[in-house]
Amino acid sequence: MNRKATLLCLALAQTVLCSATPVKTGAATWKKYSDAAERLVEKGRYKEAEAALRAAADQSRAFGTQDKRYADTLFKLASVLRYQARYSEAEAQLKQVLALRKSAPHKQALLIAETLNALASVYRAQGKFEEAAPLYEEALDMAAGALGPGHPELARFQIPQHPDQGSSFTQPSLAVSLNNLADLYRAQGKLDQAERLYKQALEVAEKKGEPGHPDVIVCLNNLADLYAAQGKPDEAEPLYERAMALTLQATPGQGGEKNGLDAGGLGRRNPDLALSLNSLADFKRAQGKLDEAERLYKQALETDEEALGPNHPALAVTLNNLADLYAAQGRRKEAERLERRANRIREMSLASEQLDINTYRQALALDEMALGSWHPDVAVDLNSLADVYRA
Repeated sequence: MNRKATLLCLALAQTVLCSATPVKTGAATWKKYSDAAERLVEKGRYKEAEAALRAAADQSRAFGTQDKRYADTLFKLASVLRYQARYSEAEAQLKQVLALRKSAPHKQALLIAETLNALASVYRAQGKFEEAAPLYEEALDMAAGALGPGHPELARFQIPQHPDQGSSFTQPSLAVSLNNLADLYRAQGKLDQAERLYKQALEVAEKKGEPGHPDVIVCLNNLADLYAAQGKPDEAEPLYERAMALTLQATPGQGGEKNGLDAGGLGRRNPDLALSLNSLADFKRAQGKLDEAERLYKQALETDEEALGPNHPALAVTLNNLADLYAAQGRRKEAERLERRANRIREMSLASEQLDINTYRQALALDEMALGSWHPDVAVDLNSLADVYRA
């Protein structure tokens, strides 16, 4: 049989199989992959989430490109690509999603706005500030027009950017969108506009009535960073201090019991605290207050160790910060010890990628034996293995 005939037979076989599969089964399979991707994203396992979403996209394409599930799946896939800093791929996906959502029979302004915001974030990450700014503003205007300027859910149209400690498909508040635009103006050197937006973001976040909400802490740190960069230490320091205090008061789950750093509660286990401690330590170091900076870097290191484990890649950043401080003080041996540990952590992270390859190979072999080569789970295994090799 020649190649053309073989391809035709395969196409006919696929047609028969698809026609024999009830729509209900396809919807259930799509939901299985989508739910799996959600759980994987929450755990920071982005490569595996991408594989699940690609499988979900294949399933949802059968519903028709105008089906909302198809665009939603591609949007989540673009988000996962953003989390992995694969911005050109994310940009292409988001442009496709934007076209689909704009051409939908029943256009939803908030869905279009969230796509514009995500695309603007991708442009910003690539340094395309001129392209990003109008998209952010268009998205904000569109959301305000759809919901009204005083609506409490005004900015629930944006997927968050890739944080250091993981992410999810949940949508953040207006404060995040304002922060994005402020960051953009700051990168362009438009500091007055950035300050205005940072203050507006903080005001919006505080109006929620949750002083320890992550949005409030992010806004405080961002505004403090701006003041520090402008040489306004008296304005920056209280914002850094307040951000750290609020992080310490974070409540576990819905329980409401507050714990501090010294109490050994969530404050000690909260990786967000390490970020606040590092920011304040950087500020103290720039002021020449090296003893205070050292104390804060050490607290950040202890917090990361307890929250994330002793070999998490995030620790390498704090270790290098503290090593740089020691080097500036002429404490070379201590600096070199920390640098060696940071390098070991990075090496372990690279080694874990090789372990992932072996694990995926084993999973692929087992699934092929148990399920057959054409089972959807085998496709997920193949995609995951390909992603590890590509990384």
